This record gives sequence, C-alpha cells and structure tokens, in this order.
Amino acid sequence: DISFSVMMVGRSVAFILALCVVGSVVAKPEKLYADLVNADVTRSIDLSSHIARIKLDYTLENRGSESVSRFYIALPKELESKVAWISFEDDSKVALQVVPVEMEGHSGAVFYRARTNRNLAPKEKLHVSGHIALTHAMTPFPSQISQNEPQLVQYIDNLYFYSPYQTIQQKTNVRLASTRIEKATEKGRNNVRGDTLQYGPFEKIAPFTSEELFFHFENNKPFLTATKVLREIEISHWGNVAVEEHYELMHSGAVLKGSFSRLDYQRQADSARNAIRGFTARFPKISWGLYYRDDIGNISTSHARREKDATVMQIEPRFPLMGGWKTAWYQGYNVPTRQLLKFDPERPSTFVLNTTFGVPFEGFVVDDLTVKVILPEGASDIKARVPFGLDAESTEVRYTYLDTFGRPVLVFSKKNVVDEHDLNFQVVYTFGRMAMLREPFLLIGGFFLFFLLSMAYVRFELTISSDADIQRKKKYERLVFFVKHIRNMHERLEEEHSSLSSALDLYEKQKVRSIYDDAKKAYDASTTSLLDDMQQDATSLEGLDAEAAKKANAMVQGERKLKAFVSDLHKARLDFMKKEITKAELDKRMRMIEASYQQTSEQIELQLNELAM
Repeated sequence: DISFSVMMVGRSVAFILALCVVGSVVAKPEKLYADLVNADVTRSIDLSSHIARIKLDYTLENRGSESVSRFYIALPKELESKVAWISFEDDSKVALQVVPVEMEGHSGAVFYRARTNRNLAPKEKLHVSGHIALTHAMTPFPSQISQNEPQLVQYIDNLYFYSPYQTIQQKTNVRLASTRIEKATEKGRNNVRGDTLQYGPFEKIAPFTSEELFFHFENNKPFLTATKVLREIEISHWGNVAVEEHYELMHSGAVLKGSFSRLDYQRQADSARNAIRGFTARFPKISWGLYYRDDIGNISTSHARREKDATVMQIEPRFPLMGGWKTAWYQGYNVPTRQLLKFDPERPSTFVLNTTFGVPFEGFVVDDLTVKVILPEGASDIKARVPFGLDAESTEVRYTYLDTFGRPVLVFSKKNVVDEHDLNFQVVYTFGRMAMLREPFLLIGGFFLFFLLSMAYVRFELTISSDADIQRKKKYERLVFFVKHIRNMHERLEEEHSSLSSALDLYEKQKVRSIYDDAKKAYDASTTSLLDDMQQDATSLEGLDAEAAKKANAMVQGERKLKAFVSDLHKARLDFMKKEITKAELDKRMRMIEASYQQTSEQIELQLNELAM
C-alpha cells in the first residue's frame, strides 16, 4: 500500500537531510565559528579490511555568548578524494544534515558543515558521533610481492583529532588487520593488545594540529575494487522486476611479482594469502532465475541458497585474482513486482519502486557505479529519491520489443561507492493501467493484419491476363485435381486387393474361415465406395475435357474388371482348399485369370499416364 511507499520516501528525505557524500554541490565560502570546543574525544580507526573506517565520539561545548545551530568537521586536503562516506548524529540518534562547504583562509583542509537539530545555547553541550569511510587510503608496500609473500600496507593519518576547534582531551584506538606490525608511531602509544593499539590521552590540542600517525602492517585481506559497475533495473508491470549487473573487478593490492604457480596455490595453505578466491552476493529473499556469466558463457563455479531474509549466491571467478589482476562478468536475477513495487489505492496509477542502490557484495569498493532504472513505456511524472548526493543524474530512452516511442530510463552515476551506500532509494512515477494493454493489442493487431493481408494476397489475381486465360487456368487446375484424385483411388484399390490376398493366405495357413470372411466383407464395402468415387470423378471430367472423361470411364471399367479377376482367383483357391478341383485345374484357371489381370492392369496404367499428360 501507499503507506509503506510514503514511509520509505519519508525516510529518504530524512537521509537527504542527514547525510551527504563527496560529490554534492559545494556551498559558497563560510566563516568558522570558533567558540566551540571538543571535549572528551574518542576516535576509533578500523584498518581490518582495505577500507579505512573512522568512528568519532565526542562532546561539543559552546563557550561563546551566542547560540549556534551548526558546527564544522575538517579533514586534511589530501583525504578529499578518498572520502567515500561521512555521516553524523546527535545523542538522540537523529542524523544531522552534513554538506561540504568552502572555508575562507583554510586551503589545506576540506570542510563539512553539520547542522544541529536544536540550537546549542551558551555553556550547553551536545554529544555527537560520526562515521567516515576512506577508500584507497592503504598503500601496499612493497608494491610488488611474490606468490608466497604476505601483503604489507602503509596507512598515514593524523595523530590528533583534526578539527577546527580546540580539543580538551582525546584518545585514539586503532585496529589493524593482523598482529604483525612492521612499524607504528611510538608517540603517545600506551597499549598494544594483539591487533589493537591505543594512543593518548592527549590534552589541550590546538585547532588544526597535525602530526603523522603511521602504520606499516600485514593486511592479507582481498582488495576488492570494482573499477566499473553497471546495474540495470527493468520494471515490467506484468509481474517481474529484472536486475542485471555488469562488473569490472581488479585486485588493487600488491601486484604479483613473477609467475603464478597453480601447484603451490593448491598445495600450500599459506600460498597467495591475499588472493581473491570468491565473494558472496545477497539478493532479495524471493529472487529467482539467478545467473552468473562472462563473455565465454555460463560460469558454473557458483552456488545459491535461501536464507531467512535473503537469497545468497557464492561466486568464484574462473581463476583466483592475484594483485593487479582483473576479471569481468555479469550476473542477474528476477524479483516479483510485489516485493519492490507499491501503489496508492486512492491513486492506482501512482507507483513507487523501492530497492537498494549499491552492489549486493560486502567489502567492495566501486570506483564508478552507474544505476539505470528502466521504467515501462508510458510512465510519466517521474521523481527519484536518493538518500545521498550523486555525481550525475540524467535520463535516456530505450527501445525493446514491441515498443513504439521507447521506455524512459533514469541514470544515476556515483563514484567511490562502499557498503554504506547500500541504502534503499525510491522512484515514483505515474503509469495508467490501460497502458499495459498497449503491447498485447499491438501484437494482436499485428497478427490480424498479417492474416488479413495473407487472405487478400491468395484471393487477388495479380497477373495481367484476359478472362479467357483465367477460365482456362481454373479449368486446368480442376482437371489436375480430378486426375490426382483418380490416381489416389487407383492406388487405394491396389492396396485393398493386396490386403484381401493376404487374408486368404492367412486363412490357408490357420484354417480359420472367419479371418477371410471378415476381410472380404470389408473389402467389398471399401472397393465399392472407391469405385463410386472414381466414377463421380469421371462424370465431373465430362464438363471439362471429353477425352479425359472417356479415359477415366475406361479406367473405371478396368478397375471393375480387376475386382472381378481378384474374386475369380480367390474362388479358385477356395475351391481347391475344399477339394472341389484338382491341383492341375487350379493352376490352369489361375494362369488364365492372372494373364487377364495383368493385361487389364497395364491398360489402366497407360490410361492413367495419358490423363496425367
């Protein structure tokens, strides 16, 4: 129902007010409000995968004399292209509106403005928490490794919480991908527990204080980077939403140095520790028709299963991906429209598509994502609700089967996409239900027109000829028809003669008279009917060709003689079987009858050939 759709659109609007990712329109230069301070900052840096995720938890205090409704987040300028996601919320877990802005006099930093949900009065405090995701922030070092070497990476950040405000106290927790640490910043480090390091607390840190925080550690996690992804979502109001996704994947970790040994890869457990062996996709629970293919064809190294809340497909590429290697494939599935498409009962022509924006794989970094929503032909009043900023948005038209003026297509482009972008977005449009009948009517009309033209074609004489020529042609066609029919009757009569002879042979062997009597009864009925049909054809020929009719009548007489000869032959054999005549008398009578039969049969064939000419 529409309540679900409105709820989802409402959530989307809330997300738009709460979140923003790099790529949104940059606002005009602003001035920094410097009377805020950061109190008790806790920063957590997660480097356990190839995406650096930073969580911030701190308290803002207004030490000025005026109320404020916004604060600013700053990041070093070199991180601007690496920021994939940034979001903040207050102590009530309500998302804040975050947008990138320009700040006067601070060219070495990139700023984001966060608007609070309430004014922060003088001396008042506000607890906020933030989440930042950075891509391509870890650099393999060395940049090339052999198959059996571990993958080491470097990560550089700021030792302190980089902020435009003074920080009263802060501490930093860093989680690495392994316990093997080649090198890490010593200053301020007070505890190391396995793969976790703690720095601080640091006190009274001035605004924009910067000092290098460096890590060189082992990270064998697969660096899954999709350089280009195309998602196509095609809506059919006949009950199906088809989704197809095209991927170009690269292992962006340390490049393989030397050759690849399949033997070592299969025999040694620690060989190619950073290789990409496979990945898992999660589709809607009632998905069906899953496929996984590339330019060669179907890839059989995949397995699908249904779980409580999703359909899971485990995918393995044709070969393990080592550092610097690439692969490409496409996959797809179908979802019933009731799962993704809702409508308003009061406005039945208004529909809301509600589906996810990002890719169905966890841990992917997508450098360039394009999402195309293909609406049905005739859709209008199209509006989109995407819960974050886009790099580009456009429309195009696509023509498919039975389309007349094409289907509208919404095209969304987004760079630097991570798991956090896998949120629902909505497309609202108007589509009249009668428009669904356009294609069936077009198909029906096409077939009707085809058969109508076919009927007209076979009925119209397109050649230029006189009436006499047309009559001669029709007369010839009827003559050919009757001749073919007479030949068919002749062949069927020969089959009847042969069938009755076979019945007599069987009676002679088995001594069961009923076998022959039943066959004779059927023979008489069938041959009588065939001779009558042949006589009717001969009579019909009299109005077309007298000579042909004469030959046809002669054939009918000959066929009647053949039937009589068959009867005489059988009577002679029956008399012999009853011992009423001797063997010599039987042979004499059969020779005479067979000679007459052969002569009559040859005459019939001659007359039939003359008719055909």
